[in-house]
Formats: sequence, structure tokens, C-alpha cells
Amino acid sequence: MRPLKEFLHEMPKAELHVHLEGCITAEILLPLEASRGEPANPEAFQELYRFKDFYGFLEAYGEVCRRIRRPEDFRTVAGMVLVSLARQKVRYVEMLFTPAVFFRLGLDVDEVFHSIFDAAEQARKSWDIRCSLILDNVRQWKPSFAEKTLDWALKFRPWVVGIGMGGDENGRRAKEYESIFREARAQGLRTVAHAGEIGGPRSIWDALEYLSAERIGHGVTALEDPVLVKHLLRHRITLDVSPTSNVRTGVVPSLARHPLPRLLEAGLAVTINSDDPAFFQTSLSEEYWNLSEQFHFPAERIVQLARQAFDSSFLADEEKAVLLKEFDQYVQMKNPGSKDS
Repeated sequence: MRPLKEFLHEMPKAELHVHLEGCITAEILLPLEASRGEPANPEAFQELYRFKDFYGFLEAYGEVCRRIRRPEDFRTVAGMVLVSLARQKVRYVEMLFTPAVFFRLGLDVDEVFHSIFDAAEQARKSWDIRCSLILDNVRQWKPSFAEKTLDWALKFRPWVVGIGMGGDENGRRAKEYESIFREARAQGLRTVAHAGEIGGPRSIWDALEYLSAERIGHGVTALEDPVLVKHLLRHRITLDVSPTSNVRTGVVPSLARHPLPRLLEAGLAVTINSDDPAFFQTSLSEEYWNLSEQFHFPAERIVQLARQAFDSSFLADEEKAVLLKEFDQYVQMKNPGSKDS
């Protein structure tokens, strides 16, 4: 393994935009179906993860979710996902999870949460990785589902640190959810939103105005609006960017044409994330390495991006300081130097 690649893999990391459901690989699903006595066809399972565009991805994502049929399955799913992250030296993750999906599928959502928390606690003890949940909402669905999501978020604090908005940005207007997100903030929850992925700058403005978004998931179209860029800078709004995701869903035509370098040149705060690694065949470590290869980022730039994830997290200041100290000590000790060192 080349020195920089090894350095990036072993570097302590935080990930702020990864969906629990989007981490469910065929290798996780197959034994779950077998445990229910259902015939398993590996080739058919691989077809679940093939899609042509953003809307095809949403359909594939929904089909994978429908394969999770028991609350206790989440103990296995969350456990395997967290072990995978820990092996990449992820020390802290803010995991997006959409409980309303499984409520609609008839699962006991309270049991689902307890299964996830059991797995997260075991991962913390065994792998020294900490997990918080951000409960996502589906923009295409009625606000009543978001109201239930807020209830779950309040019920399951402190495991749950916030709520978010995902799905199709061109679905319902963010304004329909304004009162729910306002109440979340009043109750001390944090708020994030997918925006500026397929909806353009207007979607980001709506997320900021109506959802009080503290971080924007994706936000790759922000540069189309110079006034928006100034606003993001002034209010220190972080963009949680997932480059491979943007390529695989057709948001950008290729990694070479991804706006990430220009977002950084504009001075915007950016974190790097894997989003839905099971669907995009990526990982957080691979995201950092791919950026180094494609954009010839020096090690110092990658380190800045990785550090930003800890800075932009919703951890308490004292917990953040502990992880940042660990991160800085690793960087100082290993000192990757140049890419070709």
C-alpha cells in the first residue's frame, strides 16, 4: 500500500452523511433472508443495486429497505455497518436513518430503535466507535410522517441528535415542514437537509429558510448562486459532500467534473462522506483516496477535509476536543508528506 493511501486509511475519521439503509449490502441481506427460511439468489440480489439515474436509485433504495422484515434484523445490520466503519478508523459517525419507511412497512419502530442502539453500544465497547442518529424524512411523503419522526427523535435522545430531510428535492416544498423543524430546534435537536443535489440553489435557500438547516447534504449546485455562497460563508454552513454518490446518481457527469475543488476555492466548509456505500461501491477511505488521485490534492488538503468533519459534527465541545486531539496527534506522528513520498 502506498504511504499516502495507508495514511488515509489509518487516519481517525468522522462521517456525517451516511445512511444506515444505504449501507445494507447484498452480503448483509443474504444471510438475513436465509435466517427467515427464504431462498437466496446472490445474482438476483446484485440486481437490486443496479440503477441508471437518481430516481432509479430511489427505487432501488426502497426495494432494499423492503427486504428488512423484522425489527431484530437491525441489530445485525447496524452491527455489521459499524464494524465496517470502525475498520476504516471511523471514530464517530452521525448515521442518517429513516424510521418512517419501516413504520409504513409495518415494523415495530420502537423495537427497531432498540436493536440499533444495542448494536451501537456493542460496537462502542468492542471497536471504540461512537454512533449518533439523525432521523431523516422523505420529502415526497405527507408532513404527518415527519411529525411522527420528530416524536421518535425526542423519545430516543440522546442516541438521536437531530432530524433531517431527504428524498426528492423536487417533491413537496420545504415550507410544508417548517413548523416541525422549528419545534425540533426549540427542543434542542439539530437540523440538516439534503439540498442542492438535484434541486439547484433554490432548494438550498429553502432548506436554510424553512428547515433551519445547520448543514446541507450535498449542496453541489451552490456555486450557481454567488449570493448563496456569501450567505453560506457568513453563517458558516457546512456542505456534506459525497463525490462518488453524485457521479453514480448522475448529479455530475464524472468525478473529474465534480465542483468540489471550486467549492473549496470559494472558501466553503466541506466534509467528505460516502452517503450510500452499498449502492455506490465506495467507502469513506476510498472517497479520500479518490480525491487525492483525481484532483492531486496534497496530503495537507485531505487532512483539512477530514478535520472539518470533526469540527462540523454535532458532538459536545468536550467530546469533540478529545477526538480532535487524537486526530491531530495521528497527523503529527505519521506526517504523510507529499503524495509521492
